[in-house]
Amino acid sequence: YDLKFGNFKWWVNGIYESGDLNDTGTPAANENKEVKAMVFDTQLDGKWGQWGAFARFMYVSGDDDTTDSEFEGWLTPKGAEQSMSNYAELWGDGKFDKAKPDGTQGKDVTNIMAFGLGGSYTLSKAWMFKLSWWNLSFAQDGADSQTADEGFISNTGQTDKNIGNEFDLWVTWSFMKAMKAHFLFSYLVAGDALDNYVSGATAGATTRAEDPWELGLQL
Repeated sequence: YDLKFGNFKWWVNGIYESGDLNDTGTPAANENKEVKAMVFDTQLDGKWGQWGAFARFMYVSGDDDTTDSEFEGWLTPKGAEQSMSNYAELWGDGKFDKAKPDGTQGKDVTNIMAFGLGGSYTLSKAWMFKLSWWNLSFAQDGADSQTADEGFISNTGQTDKNIGNEFDLWVTWSFMKAMKAHFLFSYLVAGDALDNYVSGATAGATTRAEDPWELGLQL
């Protein structure tokens, strides 16, 4: 659904997924289950001369119990690419770096709830600035038995849903007619859901998550 009124543009996407799941991969407990999954994604954009702003909310269902007869985690058939683009640069599928950091979701979005606010300012034909904030959390609690395939950080040994708060700063410099330079700085204030995550670690570790960051230049 798309609507444009005055200085604003609003869009809404809603998807419900149902059917039978016969997944012989990982985890094996996902075989012969009824799928009940959903996506709700909406964004409001505003534009006033040189200034711009946006607000976005995204909810993608997750599965929190591998032992029941239903699978609520959003999924696509094996080999297909899930695409939930242009949200948090570091955690999600950003515009700058298509390679996702270890443990993050990228385009393979499931079990995520995100709220974002941002603004932009066009100083001149040569310079544009954009700043955004994202509050990120898992839609469902995790558990030791869950795996990254289900949208959980594996081996965390804990059930907190707070991924953290991400801040993204973009600076675009158009220094030639057909050439631009994009400068990016992203910083994720890690939440409790990322505690104890070490790739290949065992459940029950006591590692406090460090705050990841990214600095880049793209021509």
